[in-house]
Order: sequence, then structure tokens, then C-alpha cells
Amino acid sequence: MLACVQALAARRRNWHDGGFFKQKEWVMADINIVQAHQLAPEQARAAAQQVVDKLAEQFELSCRWEGDELHFDRTGVNGKLTLAPNEARVQLTLGLFYGAFAGVVEAKLKDKMARVFAA
Repeated sequence: MLACVQALAARRRNWHDGGFFKQKEWVMADINIVQAHQLAPEQARAAAQQVVDKLAEQFELSCRWEGDELHFDRTGVNGKLTLAPNEARVQLTLGLFYGAFAGVVEAKLKDKMARVFAA
């Protein structure tokens, strides 16, 4: 009987000391993709818009241009596509919910960028 009471007391301590409610670090998924291209600035800008339009359609994102950066965001998703003379770079952060799909999102984004910026 004493052993049973001691075991329950130990469980209760774990319960209150964070054993059951211990806050875990919430990890967000970061996706970084660099795609080389040989497009003229106007063509690169149009290609970037195509990539982000596809993302916006899937995630209901709002988008805005700030110079050579196309920013996009919504709750749980934010990022930017930056244009340079010979490369396009996407930096995307997915929150907890969307982070579970990071592998699929990254693969589709890489494929779309390769197709659009190859033109």
C-alpha cells in the first residue's frame, strides 16, 4: 500500500512540475530555395508573380511588391521572393499547422520555380 501511495505522489509531482504540461518548443518550418535564371528583369518579375500567385491561391495569401522583393503572408505563413540579376530566392516560414506540410510545400515550390524561371 505504501509503495502505491508513493508512486501516486511521484506522478502528482510530475504533473505539477511540468511533467504533463511542460511547454515544448514550438518549431516552425523554414524553407529557403534559390533558383538560378537568365531572365530579363521584367521577365523575372513576371515569373516571380506566377510563383507567388500559385502560393496565394493555395494558402489565401496577401502579396505586395517592395522594390525587388515580393512579400506574402497570412496567419501561419509568411515569406518573400527576392529577385537578383541571375537568381530568385524564396524565404518562407510556415507556422505550426502548415509546418506539418513543409516537405510537400517545398517540393512543389522548387518544381514551380524551376519551371517558371527556366523560360
